[in-house]
Amino acid sequence: MAAELLFSMSNPHSTCTAASLTWCHMMLSGVTTPKAEHFLPQNETLQRHMHTVGIGSLDFDPSTQVALMQFEIVAQQSAGAITSHEIAAAFKANAPYLGIFWNSFHTMAYRYNHVDKRYFDNNYGLWKAKTTKDIVAQMEKIRADHYGSESWKGYVVLKFGKRLRLV
Repeated sequence: MAAELLFSMSNPHSTCTAASLTWCHMMLSGVTTPKAEHFLPQNETLQRHMHTVGIGSLDFDPSTQVALMQFEIVAQQSAGAITSHEIAAAFKANAPYLGIFWNSFHTMAYRYNHVDKRYFDNNYGLWKAKTTKDIVAQMEKIRADHYGSESWKGYVVLKFGKRLRLV
């Protein structure tokens, strides 16, 4: 069975990192069925996250961006070309966590669960599949159709960090 499109998006705005981190935040918070409107630029939460992660000024500093969103890094790689298979394997090895991955100009998100793999791209939507093979095929199709020969440049596997408690 091929990957299933849960919702479609067409977002020409520069919100990909904030949208991907917002999706991660929602999934880790227990929101398993986010809707497309959560990731539109006029959404209040997304606007707050865009400000938090320093859209524009911190785009090439994912470690700082994820720390500002109160995530901890479980695993990361940001050297050379990375395949979709390597991304899937890294997230599987660090399940139940999820995170972001990127090329030189765009950030997306990925989650591995034994029976439910998800790929979020705020330009094209949220995809789910039962098998790694199917979700990787969808990632590769979108990469080839829309990002050309551009390979993935890095990934960060995330979990929630320690929360500050105000007394």
